[in-house]
Amino acid sequence: MKKIKLVLTFDYELFLRKSGTIDECLIKPTRLILKNLKKNRISAVFFIDILHLYRLKKSCLNHQYDLVVQNIHEILKEGHMVELHIHPHWLDASFDKENQTWDLSNYSNYQLSSLSNKDASNCFRIGYNLLDKIIKEHNPNYEISFFRAGGLCIQPFKIFEPLLREFKIYNDCSVAPGMFSNSDSHNYDFSNHKRLTPYKFKDNPINEDVFGEFMEFPINTYQVDLSDKIKSKLFYKKSSRNVVFGDGVSMAPKKEKRSFYDKFKKVKYFYSLDGDYNEALMIKKIQSSKMDIITIISHPKLMSFSSLSTIDKMASNNFFEFVTYKDLVN
Repeated sequence: MKKIKLVLTFDYELFLRKSGTIDECLIKPTRLILKNLKKNRISAVFFIDILHLYRLKKSCLNHQYDLVVQNIHEILKEGHMVELHIHPHWLDASFDKENQTWDLSNYSNYQLSSLSNKDASNCFRIGYNLLDKIIKEHNPNYEISFFRAGGLCIQPFKIFEPLLREFKIYNDCSVAPGMFSNSDSHNYDFSNHKRLTPYKFKDNPINEDVFGEFMEFPINTYQVDLSDKIKSKLFYKKSSRNVVFGDGVSMAPKKEKRSFYDKFKKVKYFYSLDGDYNEALMIKKIQSSKMDIITIISHPKLMSFSSLSTIDKMASNNFFEFVTYKDLVN
C-alpha cells in the first residue's frame, strides 16, 4: 500500500497583533509538541520568526531572548528542521514593559515588498545571520536551506530572488495553490495555480520550470462543500480541548460582505492543526485526496490538546507516513 507522505510544519511565532507571552505562545506549546512528536517518532519543520529575536536582542530583553534560543536548541536537539521565516513588521513593533508583550498592530511593513530594496536586503540579512548564529551554537554543521515568507507574501519574487541566491537558499515553502488574499497586511495571489506537489521554478514561484534552480514545496488545502458543512453542523461538537495554548491576539481578518448564498459555496481550508477544526473531516480529506505529499501548516500558539490528539491519530493511521522536506530532496 502506497502511503501519503505528510510534512508537519510549524510557524514558530507570537501573535502578530498583540503578541501574547513567549511562555504561553512559544515555550510551553512547543515543548508539548516536541514531547508528542518524540512519542510518535515524527520529525517536523519549524520556521522561526527570527525578527522577533532580533527585537528582543535590540531591546536588551536578554532573559526572553535566552529562553527562546534555548527552546530553538531543544527543537534542534530532537532532530527537527529549523528554517527561516521573516515578518518585517517586527521592526515597527512596540514593547509594553508592564505586560511584557508587544504591539504589532502597525502593518505598514508587514510584507518585505513594502520596504525599499536596501531595507528589505538588510532585513533579510539580519534575520538569516541571527538564525544561523543561533543554530550553529547547537550544531555547527547545520545549514539553513528552506524559507517561508511571512504571511505567505512571496510575491513579487524579484525581491526575494537575489537574497535567497546570496544565502544559498533554493527551497521555498510559501505558495498555497488556489488561495488568494488582498488585505491591509497580506497580499498574494495563488488562485489560478494548480501544482500541488513539489516542483522546480526559476524566477516566479507559481510558474513551474523544470530547468529552474529553485524548488517550491506547496502548502496544501482541502475543499469543504455544502454536504461537509451540514455534517459538521450536525455531528461536530466543540470541546474545551480545542482551546488554543496562546494568550495573544491575532490579526483582525479582512471583513468582506457576504451574501446569504455564500453559505452554500465551497470553501478552501489549509490542512492545519490550528484552532477549532473538524478533525474527522480533515483526516477524511487527506485519505481521499489522492495526493502523494501533503504539507500541514500550524502554529504552536494556535495548537491545542486536540491538535496533539490529532497527531496521535495520524501517526497510528496506516495510510500516512511522516517525512520532512529534506527527506523529499535527498
